[in-house]
Amino acid sequence: MGCRQSRNSVGDHVQLIPHFKVKENKTMMEAKDMMEACIKGVKTSTDDILYYGFTVMGDDEFMCREGYKNADALITHLSDLKEELARAVEVADVVYVDCLGPEKELKKLEEPLKAFGPVFYASHGASLSFLPLEGAVDTHMSLQPKMEVKEGKMDELKKLLSDCTAATRKGTKLCKYYGFYINGNTVRCREGYENAEGVLAHLNDVAEPLGKIMELAEVKIEVHGTKEDIEKAREAITKAVPTATYWVLQEGAVTGAAVEKKVEEKAKEESPQEEAKVQPKGEEQNAKETKKESAPAPAEAEEAEKEVA
Repeated sequence: MGCRQSRNSVGDHVQLIPHFKVKENKTMMEAKDMMEACIKGVKTSTDDILYYGFTVMGDDEFMCREGYKNADALITHLSDLKEELARAVEVADVVYVDCLGPEKELKKLEEPLKAFGPVFYASHGASLSFLPLEGAVDTHMSLQPKMEVKEGKMDELKKLLSDCTAATRKGTKLCKYYGFYINGNTVRCREGYENAEGVLAHLNDVAEPLGKIMELAEVKIEVHGTKEDIEKAREAITKAVPTATYWVLQEGAVTGAAVEKKVEEKAKEESPQEEAKVQPKGEEQNAKETKKESAPAPAEAEEAEKEVA
């Protein structure tokens, strides 16, 4: 499994959560063709991507699950995939776009994301990070709770958020990232786990504070993962949060490792070409030096001319 980061690891990243609904005159098949094109584009874009893939609910809704090391990486992504993103809005309507991350990173994204009408959620408290994900294929399971806090209950709820973070830090080692993000009276939690077992263990870890949170806020949750992981965790999640919706991860989802491999291959391909460019220059220089050595000195050339005369 490789080396794990310390359970005290604190870190954050930028996440974009676009929610789409397929247009009436389009099909999910067309949407999936667009998804494949986007994933193909990602593999040759920035290697500062952490995870990227699409999840589907029913026959007309889908989301893109995408995470970046920083705002600059997301900006590069938007620039590299202009054509693919244009296809996305041709096929589907944007239901909403939420963006989560450190406040200083969100500031950089206000203008680049302006056209999508995003809602920005700034980091609150310590965010835990045990990234990167292992391997080039992304199969991790993520939960995206959204809490509409009751009037006058935000301070009380914030204390419970700290309790959840503390319990998660001490809890399952299958957690990959965890943190809370706030906009006004709305709180989002971003959490990812290696698999369903990690999610089930986490629900047990935070059972006490989660129960109290349910009394202070109206909670909805989007669950993203493989079909197999969703089925393993569905009963326990629905019991904890009855309003949960389930989004099946589509094949082809990638981690940053898929991009890094592509970058390395490109570097190897370019290396022989660079050598080829240098070689002719060396041969030309050698030829000049040989000609220079074989040519007679000016005095010798003058003496030779006198002898001939």
